[in-house]
Amino acid sequence: MNEFKSILFDDFGPEFKKSKLHSCVYKDLNLDQIISAIISSKKEYDLQPFFYTPLKNKKLILYRQNIMKDLEKQSIFDIFKEFEADFKMLKESLENSNKLNFIYQKASWFLDAVLLYSDLLKKFFKSISNETLHSQGLLSFRLYLGKYLKSDKFISLSLSAKNLDIKLKKIRYCLDMQGSCIKLEQFSNQKNYEEEIEVFFKRFTKNVKDDYKVEFDDYLDLNHVEEKVVKMLSKLYPDNFYELEEFYKNNSNFMNTTIQVFEREIQFYISFLEYLKMINQNELSFCYPEILTDKKEVFGNNVFDMMLASKATKNDIKIVRNDFYLKNQERIIVVTGPNQGGKTTFARSVGELFYFASLGCKVASSSARVYMIDSIFTHFEKEEDITNLRSKLEDDIFRAKEILDEASPKSLVIVNEIFTSTTLEDATALSKNILDIIIKKDLFCVWVTFIDEISRFDKRIVSMVSQVDTNNHEKKTYKIIRHFADGKAYAMAIAKKYSLTYEDIVGRIK
Repeated sequence: MNEFKSILFDDFGPEFKKSKLHSCVYKDLNLDQIISAIISSKKEYDLQPFFYTPLKNKKLILYRQNIMKDLEKQSIFDIFKEFEADFKMLKESLENSNKLNFIYQKASWFLDAVLLYSDLLKKFFKSISNETLHSQGLLSFRLYLGKYLKSDKFISLSLSAKNLDIKLKKIRYCLDMQGSCIKLEQFSNQKNYEEEIEVFFKRFTKNVKDDYKVEFDDYLDLNHVEEKVVKMLSKLYPDNFYELEEFYKNNSNFMNTTIQVFEREIQFYISFLEYLKMINQNELSFCYPEILTDKKEVFGNNVFDMMLASKATKNDIKIVRNDFYLKNQERIIVVTGPNQGGKTTFARSVGELFYFASLGCKVASSSARVYMIDSIFTHFEKEEDITNLRSKLEDDIFRAKEILDEASPKSLVIVNEIFTSTTLEDATALSKNILDIIIKKDLFCVWVTFIDEISRFDKRIVSMVSQVDTNNHEKKTYKIIRHFADGKAYAMAIAKKYSLTYEDIVGRIK
């Protein structure tokens, strides 16, 4: 049974290295908030490491994409949700067993867990066998599970648990209580008063409006009286209780490790698809991006920010979607336009698209093509840190150098409003120097700036501009389009805000 190892890592196994992305990338792109929202209802599975580990292998990304496509079919998704619920019951039984001290009660909860394990795997395999699967991952796991259910180890465990359960359920005894004295003896065809008692008390249930049912305490442990009764019972049926104790001692590691790993890893897909269902209440489009390794031509249609979409679901916010593309020798998008015009949100949405593509997930776009990047770097504006004894400008330069030293030709760099603490002339010169290195290293880059001039620095740079309403230059549309950066729309918005338009000035002169 070596065909299957992991539903996340194909034949690479469940081991993986920690992500090399700097922590600031997750914060700058809001990836930390998005991932927290995705896994918020699955805390017991510890899914964060999976979502913080971007892949660098196209084959593995496609492996995950195909699994998620299978799980998008509602009937298959429902089967896995039922599998999840059954497994939770199993784990609760084991947890209860571990909490208890009285050996027979501990062993009884353990037996229930084994019976659940046996039944849920058989039910799950039967359900999934009736579905048409296409992904290598789920097909391999189904084959593995089928072989495991036919293995001597599983059959022996299942039969032993079932036979023991039957034996224990056949135990019958008489309980004689007189004052504080309790006497137990084996059942030997004494009269059963159950039916007579039910018939007698049934007359009192007619036309009764009040509910006199008593809720029993759900305290897990047996009380001292119940425990003594069980001990007495174990002396009446020593063979049955000895078998129960031995079953508990000999089957402590009854669960298959591969199935346990699978049960955790499959939640990566389920949690993401549940998150998409929540976002899709706004009828936004997600797609499986095409992954390129040989050509650096990328695009995204109707791209949007996932974090904003998540908030929109709760607050009825309209989501603006944008397009971008880079072809031939184009590598850099320089985004300019008015403040609060959606430039940073656009840059984040591009970063999110590349990141979730690297996880093998769907991306926030109606259609997309991405290059197989090896890392993402971000340089967003941040407040001065007095502990590093650097000025804001020095810190901007220092962080930029760190990125450029580490980035490779397969990296994506996202820069947001750099060098705002210096003069326009110095900011322009420094920006051009950094862009020159980015161009020479052939990096992908999205650069948000207030400096129009750098969008015309090189032919490999594409200018994109945040738009304003043509009828109201103070109103931002949050649309980012390919456009020559002339700053006129922004200048007009400022002029109108301070009553400095031609009409305003002429009006005052008159």
